[in-house]
Amino acid sequence: MWTSFSSPRHRHSQRLPGPRRALRPILTTLEGRIVLSVAFDSVLTVGNDTASISLTDSAVDAAGNTYVTGNLQATMDFDPANVRADGSDILSPRGTSDAYVAKYNADNSFAWARSLGGDYVRQSNLDEFEKGNGIRVDGAGNVYVTGTFFGQADFGAFRLTSAGDADAFVAKLDGSGGVVWAKGWGSSEQDVGNDLAVDGAGNVISVGTSAYSDPVKGWIANESQVRKYGPTGAAVWSASFAGPTHGAYGVATDAANNIYVAGRFSGNPDFNPSPKKANYASASGSYSNYGSGYVLKLTSAGAYGWVSAFQTRPTQKTSGSALTIFDIAADAAGDVAVVGNFQGEIDFNPSASVDTRLPDTRLVNGFVVKLTSNGSLAWARHTGGDGAAAVAFDAAGAVYVTGWFSSAAPGFSPGFGLPDTPSHGAADVYLSKYTSAGNLAWAVTFGGAGPDAGHGLSVDASGIIYLAGLWGAGTTDFDPTLQGTQERTNTAFGDLFLLKLRQS
Repeated sequence: MWTSFSSPRHRHSQRLPGPRRALRPILTTLEGRIVLSVAFDSVLTVGNDTASISLTDSAVDAAGNTYVTGNLQATMDFDPANVRADGSDILSPRGTSDAYVAKYNADNSFAWARSLGGDYVRQSNLDEFEKGNGIRVDGAGNVYVTGTFFGQADFGAFRLTSAGDADAFVAKLDGSGGVVWAKGWGSSEQDVGNDLAVDGAGNVISVGTSAYSDPVKGWIANESQVRKYGPTGAAVWSASFAGPTHGAYGVATDAANNIYVAGRFSGNPDFNPSPKKANYASASGSYSNYGSGYVLKLTSAGAYGWVSAFQTRPTQKTSGSALTIFDIAADAAGDVAVVGNFQGEIDFNPSASVDTRLPDTRLVNGFVVKLTSNGSLAWARHTGGDGAAAVAFDAAGAVYVTGWFSSAAPGFSPGFGLPDTPSHGAADVYLSKYTSAGNLAWAVTFGGAGPDAGHGLSVDASGIIYLAGLWGAGTTDFDPTLQGTQERTNTAFGDLFLLKLRQS
């Protein structure tokens, strides 16, 4: 089992056996020649027949080592190709589930794996899992993870106790997997840590969502939470922004240590943390409670910079419009890329005087939007699938997007004159590259009979692409050139894959 595509960092489904599904390159044209977009470098698949595991995020360090996080619901062997006498590669949750962090070396060999959590047993399917939702690594090889825990949970030598139903955690691990510090934040109800970022000074910014009951208005309201911690784990500042539908799902920092938070909101919240000032963004139309999107810039000190809103619009096609943001990335200059999915009509242009809408061609549509450093729209694109889960910049300012597309017609529809590609399973993976100007450079897809998706994405200084995700039962060829084969077989539950691609 693994998570579904209904909300950020919460994806859950069942995989069924199926036939081989090859990675399919979509070709681009250059001066009359057909060129391949990417070339296979390596792939690592990890899983076993009894584990129930999710992968929600990944990170890559300067040496090419990969770090992954998610949740573990049964005994998992993180190095199935080798038998280790000390059992250090095998983790079991103490309760229904634990968060986990695993490191794999640049040559795909296993480095270490750690579980984080307590003995909480889920009471219903509506409860959160204990899990890791966001992961980052700094230049010294320290690893940072955020997520959710219940009750009393152990993070190495540190024990955290939740204030209510569920709390968010932030933990720092050293390069060997030892926990350096762990902090929790939350209220008397449910709190989720969705993502985190680490700035150039070693400060950690954790973002998430808090739910609480409003006794006056009689609803369950939500707050976007932003928390900053110093390098030693000391709390520096916090900010929250409330509304009937509110949540912070992604965060990134730039070279000046400015902070960019992405999420969704409804109503008319004040996005300025200063109590003496007000900077509002309004969700427009009678369908505003379905959630509009926002990108908020804060300084390193937590002062307001700007807020850009993506507005939901009424539509005759559906009962309403809705938008969810899954991930955000920022380049050194402060340009921002945001991905997610939408339904109905969305105005992706933050300008009040210009309306920029993308075609609503599917039941749910993936999108990627680039904003300039002042929060204005650079460009917006439909990604051709049902959702975009992760985004990354390269050193030249190109934007890379991964996600999933369903078997519903027309499958993967990248646009720009490139052909549609059908899915042979419940969902397949796509990976696309856009130039800094927003033109589609290339796209590749792959998948098996079950639901497959990319969840983590990084691009190093030389342009090598690191794609992490989950894939279903059956056999898949991970070589995009189709000139050779790199087949892997998954016989039961969803497996993790770490795919490395070189650009042609």
